[in-house]
Order: sequence, then structure tokens, then C-alpha cells
Amino acid sequence: MIRAYKPEDLERIMAIGNRAFQAITKNSEEQLGVDIAIAVQPDPEFYKGKQVKAFAENFPERVLICEREGTLVGFCTYIIHAEKSMGEIGNNAADPECNERGVGRELYEAAIEQFRKVGMQYATVTTGLEDCYIPARKSYERAGFTRCLKHIQYYLDL
Repeated sequence: MIRAYKPEDLERIMAIGNRAFQAITKNSEEQLGVDIAIAVQPDPEFYKGKQVKAFAENFPERVLICEREGTLVGFCTYIIHAEKSMGEIGNNAADPECNERGVGRELYEAAIEQFRKVGMQYATVTTGLEDCYIPARKSYERAGFTRCLKHIQYYLDL
């Protein structure tokens, strides 16, 4: 079930975000080295939760919650870019411990429906190319995101 965000959801979605992004944080450290990874994303254990908190406090109406049998198992934030007629899926995660399938797709479909309700013509989402992002990419593709531009960002020690 998808429902609107409530302030009492905040701690849980922060915790889910932090847990879900541990593999991505580890990947960044392996690919870039710890020093650059921390320069790019300080406070690696808690940065995702902090991002989610800031968004939820500023745009609570743009946070969707997925519940299964009364338990919060995932969340999705979204942005409306009216000037581009484009909706953007932002931070999102399913609880890595819930073992529920389809949470992401259900959330993305709900966000896409919100985009349609406000007259957006396009939808976008950004993710990484590394292997740790494969589950996210598959979920986005199952939700209908099939056209993409690939991107690589390089770093250099100075």
C-alpha cells in the first residue's frame, strides 16, 4: 500500500535510507579511495538519512511511503520541474531487511501517477552504473524507464 508521508515516519525512512545505501557507500570507497569518497560524501554512514530528512521537512507532500501489513518498508521522494514539464524521482529505498519484492516499482508507479496528476509530460530518475546499482536499475526499468544517457564522473588526487 502506498500512502502519504507523516512526520512520525521520519526516523524510519532515515534509517532505511542509511541502511540501503551502505553498499553504495562501500562501492564509492572502493572505487575512489576513502579520502575522495568522504570529500564527495561526508558522514558516509548517515548522509542518505540526512538528505531524506532535509527533503521531508521541506517537502513532506512529495514523500511517498510504502507499507506492507502495517509496516513501513520503503519510501520515495519526488520533485516537480514544472518549467521542463518533468517529474523526477529522488531519494528512494526499500528496507533491505524486509525481503519484500516490488516495493520500488510500486513507489515509482505512485510517483509517476503524481507527475501525471499535475500535468508533467516526462519523468526522470538518476542512478549509478556500478554493479551495486543493478537492483535499482532493474526496478526503474520495470517501472517503464527505458531511455537513458550514460554518465561517468572522473576524479583526480591533487
